[in-house]
Amino acid sequence: MTPPVWRRVLVPAGYTLDRLHRVIQYAMGWQQCHLHCFDIDGLQYGEPDPDSELAVRDEQRRRTKEAAAREIGPLSDRDLFLAGVALYWAEGAKDKPYDRRENVLFVNSDPGVIKLYLAWLDLLGVEPERLRYRVMIHMTADVEGAKRYWADLVGVDVSVFQKTTIKKHNPATVRKNVGATYRGCLVIRVSQGADLYRRIEGWWTGMVSGITTPPSSGKV
Repeated sequence: MTPPVWRRVLVPAGYTLDRLHRVIQYAMGWQQCHLHCFDIDGLQYGEPDPDSELAVRDEQRRRTKEAAAREIGPLSDRDLFLAGVALYWAEGAKDKPYDRRENVLFVNSDPGVIKLYLAWLDLLGVEPERLRYRVMIHMTADVEGAKRYWADLVGVDVSVFQKTTIKKHNPATVRKNVGATYRGCLVIRVSQGADLYRRIEGWWTGMVSGITTPPSSGKV
């Protein structure tokens, strides 16, 4: 810009950069419409760029997740056994005193959870022939595409899937689980599973009673 626009201001030596910034805004007639920074001896001070800050957080998130994943390493059979018991008791169908069913029924939308659950059933010696699959999905989704996805994930032909459970659309509901990545839930039932269910409940009871140390502060 010609001629250059400039101002000379006198401020106390103890002014912070934030206060200096406000003085400059007032002296130049600006209204804080632009990102800015102060460059002092090669170090920059200023308001963070929102886009840059998000990128930094994403990178920190990625590194934390990768480091945590490396801490796990390969699972032993006992690791998988205990993880499977806890997973089923958290996500699987459970018997109630007023509704005795003793079914081994598991429903989830997370492919990783499904993989772990099937690996656990295999560890327990549950034959693949005893597994019954069914998709539960919203009526506006790609039903056939979801069935193919889950069939490929579990390694079976889509023709073995039982009748799909369709969730009816409610116009008053604003759904967020939409798009190409929405594939509903996979329902897995173990036929003739009453004895297995009783063992699962017993294993869970044993895990809870096996806690010998009091709860810690929660810090890892």
